[in-house]
Amino acid sequence: MTRTRYSPGTMSSEIERAIRERIHASEFAGWFGMEFVSAADGECEMRLELKPHHLNPGGIIHGGVIATMLDAAIGLALRSARPLGSPHVTLTMSIQYIGMASEGTIVARGRSLHAGRRAGHGEGELVTADGRMLAKGAATFMTVEPENLPRSPFA
Repeated sequence: MTRTRYSPGTMSSEIERAIRERIHASEFAGWFGMEFVSAADGECEMRLELKPHHLNPGGIIHGGVIATMLDAAIGLALRSARPLGSPHVTLTMSIQYIGMASEGTIVARGRSLHAGRRAGHGEGELVTADGRMLAKGAATFMTVEPENLPRSPFA
């Protein structure tokens, strides 16, 4: 697959459109309920309206929900800083759980710190709609060739 290279700040709308289409087509994103807000020039924002199935037995947001939102926001921020056709997978992720929520909308914001040819690194935060901090995270991603990605048995 040929990769199209862009300089920073150019073709943001094309990259954002490709990311938006990818999220819209994702059964996981639809099932989970995450909403893509924006991604451009190494930054991304995602939202999620908390529902009962996002809560742990104690009635607060489940740690896995927090991890999923940070992984998506950081990964898509990195994707927005890379050429189209440059898939990547998460290698490591570290999360600091800071606050709790049990209702309302949560917002994940990711930033690409390094988008190299083989690896990338980013950071993110998860806040409530009114800005109260819930978590911070950092993740490292490995770029993979599209032909090396496993094919879904459900596709």
